[in-house]
Amino acid sequence: MADVIPLKAKRSGADVVALAEFGTGDTIPAAVLPAVAARTDVSKTFKAQQVPYAGALTDGATIAWDGDANGQVVSVTTAAARTFGAPTNIKQNALYVLILTTGGFTPSWNTAFKWPSGGAPSPLVSGVYVFTFVGGASNTLIPTGPGYLTGA
Repeated sequence: MADVIPLKAKRSGADVVALAEFGTGDTIPAAVLPAVAARTDVSKTFKAQQVPYAGALTDGATIAWDGDANGQVVSVTTAAARTFGAPTNIKQNALYVLILTTGGFTPSWNTAFKWPSGGAPSPLVSGVYVFTFVGGASNTLIPTGPGYLTGA
């Protein structure tokens, strides 16, 4: 169902834009439209703090991370040794967080995860790890640290 925006008064003239896309059929002054048309499903640069979309990854032999579908802050609990596949829809310079709960299973990582020369952290003990990444070019994720065991 399309969004419905209640309007208290109708206006006409050059400063009015039709809201057919919102499903009301009413009109709204064009000066108000930028506030109404703010979207959270497109990439933007903000000058104030924002809350990123948080989602979950699905445990499986290969774990897929789609930045658009799963979000920038994701969690997954692994039931065995897994492989993190190449991430998709990653925005360059955006911050990404992976919260990994593992029973001591050390994952393998696709080469799109650009670990420093020491490689990915290994072995992992049972616990909750927080990994932070910065989005790189061509759907790569660049770790900003080794991954931290939270003790949770």
